Amino acid sequence: MVEIRLNDVSQMFEGREVLHQLTHSFHGGCVTAIAGANGSGKSTLLRLAARLILPTSGTVDTFLDGAPVSGAAYRSLLAMATPEMELYTRLTVRENLSFLLSARG
Repeated sequence: MVEIRLNDVSQMFEGREVLHQLTHSFHGGCVTAIAGANGSGKSTLLRLAARLILPTSGTVDTFLDGAPVSGAAYRSLLAMATPEMELYTRLTVRENLSFLLSARG
């Protein structure tokens, strides 16, 4: 089971604190809803969890069956769908994601 742990994570952009000392764990196989107004930090939280950006402070750690994961092993576990993605309208969501994952190799 994959687990992503954010421990005391804060994130600032241009002097504005978007996330303040957030501690949370995301578990594989679970669905988590992230809701909030524009500019509230939803996308930032996802980018931090995916390690696309580094936190201003705090740590983001990933575990697979309780063992730490990093580097190429981490990237092999990661998949993210964003609103900016262009999906094929003739395919189902599952088919779109399967296609994109197969293209990754």
